[in-house]
Formats: sequence, structure tokens, C-alpha cells
Amino acid sequence: MDSGDQGFQLKKINLSIIDSYDAIGLDVDHTLINYKQSALHKMTFRVFATYLIQHHNFPIELLQISEEELKLYIECEIIDYKEGLILKLGSNLEVLVAFRGFTKLSEEEICKIYGKEKIFTRFNIDKTKAGPHEYLVLSTGFDTALGVLYACMIKLKVY
Repeated sequence: MDSGDQGFQLKKINLSIIDSYDAIGLDVDHTLINYKQSALHKMTFRVFATYLIQHHNFPIELLQISEEELKLYIECEIIDYKEGLILKLGSNLEVLVAFRGFTKLSEEEICKIYGKEKIFTRFNIDKTKAGPHEYLVLSTGFDTALGVLYACMIKLKVY
């Protein structure tokens, strides 16, 4: 690379230092590499599920998930703990899609829960105002696996 080119250069990294850490954090914003989202999502889900099975005595059935169920992450953005639902919201906070476990709710069922306008009124951009167990915003590639995990827990009736 000539001195006139000031572009980004990858430096050689000594990976043996990783052994000295208890955990490694990853950022999924494609800064350095382009992730295969589907494979990353499957891996994240399996890691979370395995941890719950091994350390919190969740049933092994948590890992028994179909490809169709695993694709739920595409649609979910918020876990509404109060109602036990996984939601996809529109720009005006309208509930566009709602799941209880892996079962999609009808428009009528959504209206019964969130009103005729189907607005998720408890959402506040300032998350500190939400109670710790009201809802969870699934905002990263890693978070979306939590939506599927939550759906599994509802399906298995362990939550």
C-alpha cells in the first residue's frame, strides 16, 4: 500500500490472547465483515437455549425448533411481557403482527388486547421509564434470537 492511500487496513491480530478472556463481545453492524444473518441467528439461539438448559434447568425440548419457527425473528421487534406476546410495530406504534408463542394472533385478538387502533401505548423511547418486566425491545441481531427463545418458552409453558 503506498503512502498516499489512507484507506482502512486490517492488522494481523494475535488470536491467542482470546484465551485470557471470559467473554467476547461481537457487534453485528457489518463494520468489518458481512454476516450470514440466518446462520448467526441460529447460532445465537442455540447458545442462549443451551445456556438456559445447562445452567437453569430448562427442558432440552427448548432446542427442538423447526426452521419455520426459527424464522420468527424476522417479524419480531418487541416482547410484551405483560401480555405474553411478541410484536411487530408500525411507525406509529400500531401493532402490525402479534404472536403468542409461535401462533399468530388475528386482527380481532389484537384489538381486544390493544384497543381498536391497536396501539402499543406502553412503549417509550426512553427505556428507563418502562418497568423492568413490561417489555423488551429487540434491536440487534443478537436480541432477535431472544424473541424466538421467548416463543419457545411460551410454547413449552416454561415462562
